[in-house]
Amino acid sequence: MEERLLKLRKLGCDVDGAMNRFLGDKEFYFECFDELMIDPGFEELKKALDRHDIAVAFENAHTLKGVLSNLGLLPLAGQMGQIVDTLRSGSEEGLVTKYQELEVQMKGFRSV
Repeated sequence: MEERLLKLRKLGCDVDGAMNRFLGDKEFYFECFDELMIDPGFEELKKALDRHDIAVAFENAHTLKGVLSNLGLLPLAGQMGQIVDTLRSGSEEGLVTKYQELEVQMKGFRSV
């Protein structure tokens, strides 16, 4: 478990802040982390973006950003934040690229 935390630190995550929120329960943290890595919300976000459904995409992205932030996954939360901000403005400009960048980042996190 310590090795996984070290990998997350190297990826720029706020492991200490997350551990505070999880009351130091590393096992529970990684249960949540592992579930997030397979969360259907990412696929639902992609489908909403493909359909140009800004309202549904915003809802999914905003929820995922909150979970990413609570887990201290700052690089992913930052990327998702860009998606949220674009959707909040009602725009779709650059969303495909931003989502593709998120998918690339997610691959690195899924190997933790």
